[in-house]
Amino acid sequence: MPQTILIQSFDGGIADDIRAANPNEFAVAHHFDTYSKRHKLTPYRDMENEAGTLGVYAIKSVELFTDSGGTQNLYALGNVSGQTYPQILEKSVNMVTGTFATSTTGAGAAGTVIATSLRGYAKTNKLYFMKTSGSTVIIDSYDPVTDTYVSTVGTISATSSTGVYPRPFRHPQDDVLYFGAGNIIASLNNTTFTAAALTLPTGLIITSITDYGIYLAIACAPKNQGEKSYTFLWGRDTSLTTVEETIDAGEGSLLVLENVEGELIGVSSSAQTAGTVVDIAPKIIVRQYSGGFMRSIKEIAWTGSGTPTTLLQNLKAKKDDKLFFACKQYIENKTVNQLWVVGKNRQGQVFCTPDRLVNNDTALTGNIDGFDLIGDYLWVAYNGDGSLKRTDDAANYTVTAIYESALFNLGESGRKKDLIGVTVMTDFLPAAGQVVLKYKKDEETTFTEIFTLTTDNSISYGIPFVLEFKEIVFRIESTGGAVITGLKFKAKYKESESY
Repeated sequence: MPQTILIQSFDGGIADDIRAANPNEFAVAHHFDTYSKRHKLTPYRDMENEAGTLGVYAIKSVELFTDSGGTQNLYALGNVSGQTYPQILEKSVNMVTGTFATSTTGAGAAGTVIATSLRGYAKTNKLYFMKTSGSTVIIDSYDPVTDTYVSTVGTISATSSTGVYPRPFRHPQDDVLYFGAGNIIASLNNTTFTAAALTLPTGLIITSITDYGIYLAIACAPKNQGEKSYTFLWGRDTSLTTVEETIDAGEGSLLVLENVEGELIGVSSSAQTAGTVVDIAPKIIVRQYSGGFMRSIKEIAWTGSGTPTTLLQNLKAKKDDKLFFACKQYIENKTVNQLWVVGKNRQGQVFCTPDRLVNNDTALTGNIDGFDLIGDYLWVAYNGDGSLKRTDDAANYTVTAIYESALFNLGESGRKKDLIGVTVMTDFLPAAGQVVLKYKKDEETTFTEIFTLTTDNSISYGIPFVLEFKEIVFRIESTGGAVITGLKFKAKYKESESY
């Protein structure tokens, strides 16, 4: 008896086990928004190069900031050309289509910039950022209205042995800006700087900071691989030397922590560096906390051969109560090196999936160096060479957005089946839209094309297709802005098979 499988929901993220996936889960996805609209795979726009010759400034973070004069500009942080010192750049006309210009007064003269540390602080109407100098971390500031650069607003007597520093964070309850370096939290309350507002246990490195109710939630990774990470909940009382709660975050390095719909979501990896000698199959682990302990809810394990190149960084952004982070992992016979996203779908299920590609269809030769999301626009630095892209301001969709389904076996992998037909459903296909459907069966490692759809305004296309298989995965490729709304196929067990 033929069975019809219909997939019209895509907001479950990648499956822990593609053979036992929920209907809304899948093997992997690239450059599709799989979650904003439950019943659609919506491709993202292309990424385009930022205007100007910016590689020499190595921009890694941007910040939209309104100064004391009421002017809102887009600022960026990099290094002085040919030096390691901090350099402020800005767009003063249009934050998207404008061109970054260096600020001649917004340049440091010492230290090594931590280029992902730019943060605006409305309480003082200044931008703040961090740099290292010897065995200390120094906070500098820049006032866009007076064009005043101040070196050494404050000094933290600690550095990170792994080079990992959290982005400064302003807690919404006390309007205090918090900095982290090594195992020390510093604070800036208006113009009052406290160099050691909180000192955490030796052997831990502060990696990420966010809010959790009245608390400052502080993620810490161990210096030594194999030891545990912790999240500390601190009530922000600098007169106390203790925290309100210490949460065991499990083995590995907790590098990303964010408040998602009132719960803490943490992302950990086996180590803070790629290809460490003790890694055999390094994992990326997503954990959830709403009281008690941090519960593991998703594990994405390395599935390749050779030396692992898994790399999770402590870069993050939050938009629409979704957590975005940068990660490289080998899954489903490919290296996935792009932005990922964690969030909750409409059913309250936590999902995790690769999200936007960084350099369109060109694979990264390096890694993501920094990124920021402002509205629907993404800015991302990559490859360690000053490359900087942002979301295209025009509706261009030349990137190949990819969805690979879960593995279908009609409930039993050992028996042979016949595929009878397959259909892809779309929104009205735009003039430049194209959808390619492919399959991979049994032990195969490459996909074979079934059909290509390019008919303007079509909303579905299906063909009879006879194929013998035991297990099968479908792959949908979209270009030109084609929005996918469903996948349907019909199959049956082979009647002639004997036992």
